[in-house]
Amino acid sequence: MVDIHCHVLPGIDDGSPDLETSIGMCQSAVADGVTHVVGTPHCDDNYEFSWDVNTAKRDELQKAVGPKPQLLLGCDFHLNDINLELLQVNADPFLIAQQNHLLVENSNYSLPPAMEQMFFNLRCRGIIPVLTHPERNPLWQRKPDLLKKLAQQDCVVQITAGSITGRMGKGPQKYAMEWLKQGIVHVVASDAHNTSSRPLKLKEAFDVVAEAIDADTADLLFTHNPKAIIEGGATFQPRPPKKRLWGFLGF
Repeated sequence: MVDIHCHVLPGIDDGSPDLETSIGMCQSAVADGVTHVVGTPHCDDNYEFSWDVNTAKRDELQKAVGPKPQLLLGCDFHLNDINLELLQVNADPFLIAQQNHLLVENSNYSLPPAMEQMFFNLRCRGIIPVLTHPERNPLWQRKPDLLKKLAQQDCVVQITAGSITGRMGKGPQKYAMEWLKQGIVHVVASDAHNTSSRPLKLKEAFDVVAEAIDADTADLLFTHNPKAIIEGGATFQPRPPKKRLWGFLGF
């Protein structure tokens, strides 16, 4: 499995506070079957984003944990005017594994009125937006039709593993399972911040998807699509599953 959204770099944002925690997160990832982890620190009003700092932190952590998991760099990119200007200057530091996908996080309070145009402009530059954890955002919860439309327009939809397992609460779990059932999710990531409340684990969520939908969909969401993203390739939108009994999950 490949994790494209993780706050594993130590002492940068609200993720891992220190090297010891980051090492524990990486060890947990390897034990869970994760081969590649993308460190994605926030770029917003609260945290300064520095390519040099991020690279040094990544290198320090990779040396400490050895070759597994392989650590790559990206950014939890908050969609605002200032960040979009930074992206115009030099996009590479913000892109996942410096390829062609960009994690994009929206505020919980408002969606940009010209968001579709923003995404279109990104795609015209060869940058594919990856919309992060909409199932946890009350605004996206109320706009499933727009989410589905974007998912069909070269926008990758990423949900959180903890939402699938219920770690993020019943609301996010409900929307995560609904959108998985509808086939509008492309990737599942950990969005891990520590080793306890938000650990770097994917296998439990993988097993839920494999049982609730099918193993091919789980492989697509946890392995094939995220691997394509770190390699700069194309992702595939899963087909909605055939009708089946969902009662055992309560949905």
